[in-house]
Amino acid sequence: MKLSTKTPRIEVVDALRGFATLNAAFFPAGK
Repeated sequence: MKLSTKTPRIEVVDALRGFATLNAAFFPAGK
């Protein structure tokens, strides 16, 4: 995982979004 110095926040948010998507896929009832 590489973070660009230009938009570190967006990269982190994107990573968190991906993680949330995985959580939703594995735990659909956790919504």
